Amino acid sequence: MQKISKIYHFVLAFLAFFSVASQDIHARELTTNNELFVEVEEMIIPVIQRRDIAGFFSVVLAVDCKTLEAAQKVEKYLPLIRDRFFWDLFVLLGVIWSPDFRTDITELKKRLRRRIDKTIGEDQVNDVLIISFQEHERRNAEL
Repeated sequence: MQKISKIYHFVLAFLAFFSVASQDIHARELTTNNELFVEVEEMIIPVIQRRDIAGFFSVVLAVDCKTLEAAQKVEKYLPLIRDRFFWDLFVLLGVIWSPDFRTDITELKKRLRRRIDKTIGEDQVNDVLIISFQEHERRNAEL
């Protein structure tokens, strides 16, 4: 009886893992094929303090649009949107960065959402998604 229950639990665990893994793959396929997501290419944002580079961040974003027309509008204005995102992040990270810096993702997403709302109009996008946000080569900057 114990052997059957061990095998039974193993099979259930295997099926549960397989179903979760297959749902994850399916979700990725839907996301990458969905016409309502517009990816913003990677931006490299330097952090400059006291005329020296303290480090830099690489950021990849995507815009979740409400309609196909909004997605087309975002694609049309993507160079302007990217420019506004870059300058906003450049100023923000240059001001708040410190050796113990921690990103407030919620506030960062709100800032980026305001930039896109000013660019293409309000109520066009659901969210600005942060695909990747990485800090690289932190140097000791004199504060």
